[in-house]
Amino acid sequence: MTEIYKVKLILFKIKMLIGEGKCSFEEREKNMKTLAELGLLPEDVFQILTELTPQNYYRGPSTDYDTNEIETIWEFGITLEGREIYIKLKLTSDYVKDISFHFAEKELKFPLKS
Repeated sequence: MTEIYKVKLILFKIKMLIGEGKCSFEEREKNMKTLAELGLLPEDVFQILTELTPQNYYRGPSTDYDTNEIETIWEFGITLEGREIYIKLKLTSDYVKDISFHFAEKELKFPLKS
């Protein structure tokens, strides 16, 4: 399976889970500061996530070692108001959790961007 196909499938799954309300946002200090600066609420993040495309893919999947569950980490990036935003999602078979949504601290490279 090609990388772009895998990313398309995972984005479909993420969007499906968000549509079903099977999602949450981690209200970490970094995330909340970014939202405040952008004038966004945590609920706004889910709309943004539904607009992700394969061109926003940064890296993943990687294994989440902070849990005993079978979870994978997927990372994306977007530009809002001229600033790059780093997005890190934790995905299980039936749930998606946005654990990072903050200004990028290093340059993000997008392998599927044409």
